[in-house]
Amino acid sequence: MYRTIDAKFWTDPKVRQLSTTNKLLFLYFITSPHAHFSGLYYMPNTTVSHETGIRLADVGKGIDTLSGVEIVMADTLSELIWVVNMYRYQSHSETLLKNIGKHLGDLHNSALIGAFLDHYSDLEIPYRYPIGGVCDKEQEQIKEQEKEEDQDQNKYQEETDSVIDYLNEKASSSFRHSAASRKNIGGRLAEAPITPTDCKLVIDFKCSEWIGTDFDKYLTPETLFRPSKFENNLNAAKKWDASGRKKPSGNGTNRALTRGAEEFADVFEEA
Repeated sequence: MYRTIDAKFWTDPKVRQLSTTNKLLFLYFITSPHAHFSGLYYMPNTTVSHETGIRLADVGKGIDTLSGVEIVMADTLSELIWVVNMYRYQSHSETLLKNIGKHLGDLHNSALIGAFLDHYSDLEIPYRYPIGGVCDKEQEQIKEQEKEEDQDQNKYQEETDSVIDYLNEKASSSFRHSAASRKNIGGRLAEAPITPTDCKLVIDFKCSEWIGTDFDKYLTPETLFRPSKFENNLNAAKKWDASGRKKPSGNGTNRALTRGAEEFADVFEEA
């Protein structure tokens, strides 16, 4: 069994910033004997740990990191892994597309299947969502979640927009008052007692760490207010604020950049 890997793999900016362990993990997901050429397949973390020698806890952290830069996505409930652009680099044919359609039908119901089909919407993959049962319930849950997120955005629109404006000012960015920009911020403001002041403190903290480094491109509403990472960022920001807001320098900068490679699991949030 062969996999096509682009020669630019090692010079890809998203790959270069990964730690050695996470580079190995990413390469394993592409070349694993259990992988499907579509890039979407069943892969328990225990198997990954056993075959790569990476500690089980670090496998989970590594997947979070790869998800943070959107090169690998995971569904922990169904234990599915999706190497996002893997199929782009494989050969395409009608037979292979039919194989993918059958393969998707054999997988457990997962939001990753819908994301995969959206990502490759330019290809005619012969797959139909299951009718009834668990899939319908999942779709209802997704719709309900989206409805709640829309309500959060509307309820906190003025506060959310002030946070976006503050980020634009501090990071010299130009994010619009769009649904995409508001989504994660509104979600955090809905989690009492989070306030706009807390959100702005996180912006100040991450700007002090990332501006002028390779990680300043992650100064975005999506990254800064990611639900799984915001609490850690806020706690770190409060300690930074209490210590006098000292800007990292020398070894401190190096430590911040090293954390940046593993970020989304610790202080930085993913790399």
